[in-house]
Amino acid sequence: MRFAQDVIAVPIMAVMMLPAAKPNVTGQFVVSTCLRILDWIATGVMALAILGMGITSLL
Repeated sequence: MRFAQDVIAVPIMAVMMLPAAKPNVTGQFVVSTCLRILDWIATGVMALAILGMGITSLL
């Protein structure tokens, strides 16, 4: 069950970040460039962790 939660977290992180960067969606609460970069880095690290978990579970 834990693996499924981790796998679904990556696309959710990506999908939530897309509208957060658009002023017509969030108004004055637009995510700053620094936070956007950090979020994409976190999403990438999470994706790599999922990939690593998947590979090690197959071995």
